Amino acid sequence: MEIIIIFVNETNPILLSSCYKDGDEDEFSKVLKNWQDPEYLKDYFTQNKKYLESFYKNISIQDAVTKTLKDAKDFESRLLSLAKISLKGNIGLDKIFTKLHKYDYEVELIPFKAYGTEIYADETSWLRIYGIKIESNVYVITGGLIKLTEAMQDSDEGKKELQNIRRTTDYLNDNQIIDKDGLTN
Repeated sequence: MEIIIIFVNETNPILLSSCYKDGDEDEFSKVLKNWQDPEYLKDYFTQNKKYLESFYKNISIQDAVTKTLKDAKDFESRLLSLAKISLKGNIGLDKIFTKLHKYDYEVELIPFKAYGTEIYADETSWLRIYGIKIESNVYVITGGLIKLTEAMQDSDEGKKELQNIRRTTDYLNDNQIIDKDGLTN
């Protein structure tokens, strides 16, 4: 595994991403690329049609693709804008990331999630980006998914993302990366 820097302020990394040995690009780039690829999305929703139909009633595959393309573009723009704000030392990324588990009280390396933009006032996005919080406004992205089930454990994709969170946490712990200083050493 390797940790790739996405945004850096002088010598202080703000947004980073896991790059697993079994992949050819970092997770942040891969997730955003897939979410903005109509063919990938059509295949994804076709393969996951049972989840789409059971969790989101009355939406066609084409509408799901269109919704995801728009949401992904807005989500990426919002995430990168907040990363730029974080670069200036202001609260940025902490505005979009929330704890993955409500009752996670660990002091270090807690998993977080960020939701895509809300399309309608009563509907949250199905796009999720997952990361490990190193410290305030500093995150290592572990992956992302289109969440079509109530719980992550209910889909193979969700189980894979939970494994990626664990792999990245283990890597950070094994390499004693528990704060920003550990990222630059």
